[in-house]
Amino acid sequence: MFEVSTARLLSLIALSAGVISAQSAPLRKDIPAIAKAANGAIVTIITANNDKPIAQGTGFLVSADGVIVTNYHVIETGNLAIVKFPDDTAFSVDGVLAADKVRDLAIIKIHGKTFRTLALGDSDAVQVGEEVVAIGNPLSLESTVSNGIISGVRTSKEQGGKFLQTTAPISPGSSGGPLFNMRGEVVGINALYLEGGENLNFAIPVNDAKLLLTHQSAKLQNLPNEHMAAATDAPPSTTSEEGIARKDQTEGPYFVRERRNETYVIVYGGHQLTAQCREALSWNDGTDKLGRPMSVQECMYLAHMVGAHITEDKMLRHNNELRYRPLAGTETSAQVADILDITDDVLVGARKQPHPSPKTSPEIQKTLHWIQNTLDDGEGRTSYMFEDGRAETRINLMPEADGCRVTLVSETKVDYEITNRTRAQINLGDLDPSSVGSNGASSDVFGPQSMVFVHTTDRASSVSLALSDRRWEPSIEPPTAGLQWVLPSPYAERFVKALKHAITLCGGKTSTF
Repeated sequence: MFEVSTARLLSLIALSAGVISAQSAPLRKDIPAIAKAANGAIVTIITANNDKPIAQGTGFLVSADGVIVTNYHVIETGNLAIVKFPDDTAFSVDGVLAADKVRDLAIIKIHGKTFRTLALGDSDAVQVGEEVVAIGNPLSLESTVSNGIISGVRTSKEQGGKFLQTTAPISPGSSGGPLFNMRGEVVGINALYLEGGENLNFAIPVNDAKLLLTHQSAKLQNLPNEHMAAATDAPPSTTSEEGIARKDQTEGPYFVRERRNETYVIVYGGHQLTAQCREALSWNDGTDKLGRPMSVQECMYLAHMVGAHITEDKMLRHNNELRYRPLAGTETSAQVADILDITDDVLVGARKQPHPSPKTSPEIQKTLHWIQNTLDDGEGRTSYMFEDGRAETRINLMPEADGCRVTLVSETKVDYEITNRTRAQINLGDLDPSSVGSNGASSDVFGPQSMVFVHTTDRASSVSLALSDRRWEPSIEPPTAGLQWVLPSPYAERFVKALKHAITLCGGKTSTF
């Protein structure tokens, strides 16, 4: 009863094999799905001569640690290059891993280890008439999508191999971009089009790039037109991220390596600095006055310097602060500067130590938000009248609170003009909750005032203090052990209670003595 004919058995085996093959083959995708999956892995490559952009093209990431495939002619001009993502994040090109000028291919490297990547297909399996999708950045129009078919496979002896002829339109700026099959795999690198012809576009087969990837150098080489430094050997490998040698600038001027939103990585003197934009200032009335803010938590000038060097007369470091002053040394009465706070400082090539997340909780956030909001509303403001009729106002603020690490600002205004500004930073967990107190100080035009004071545990000097932080040359004071405010007495009582509560929640300890 279990007998099955041989022909029937063979047909079942053939059917079963066909099902398995269909299940293992990548599924066909539509064009929107291919474009969506590629988002974030296709980049714009901009080359420049001495910080002046001269050309741009496209590239795409093939490994999470920043390896990018593009055309050789995209990086051939200029002495520096940056890679720009659709979200405006930018990285300097660390160097070239491999290049083939004849085949017009280059493999370049940027710093990182969590990038999105594209899957590489088999260009030998491409058939004439097959549908394809091209994505690139023509004429600065990022992530432009076009489609067509493979209209032929051509061979050029002068250019060393085959080309995929396609009807998918490409334009200047698309060079180096990926050509996809309908499974979302890269089968070619868009390279050129023929003027005077209709839809005569050509891509380099991706198998040529795959071969070049297997022959990449263990150390980075300079860009073809870069003469500033020779390739360097790798520092001792400490993490997988540092496995390939980079041309880091360990001496001399500042080098802006990358930008993520408003966070910059800057190399100087053998150190890699991570810095967060605080504000941009202008001195329209002369540098003897306080600068006026043009933006908050945003740099206005440094964004154009990714991949470039900045001389020491234009970039200054004061303790944990950086100032980029692009017009320094020029004959102008008006000056500007981007101000950044250094959040990390490590030796180039050293193992990166993870930073613990700032201590926080809903109760801490609630307490600090109360302090911030009441100060913003002017409850901590005091005012005085001089005999000559001038009015002086003192304003206290808490502009930043990152977990238990807070920034405190005190401004003095005379007739609405800021004449002095002090900025302090402290981790509330370093303060002694038992030291928080107040006493009567004096009276202003609105009534009695109180002085509120607090000091660190065991009076350790851990309060960072900057006097007149918006002057052209800020006065950075040595760390101190205490803070004090003059506040309206009714508000001072509530402020003391909230501050003591926040310090306790942040783990502040009573002094030993």
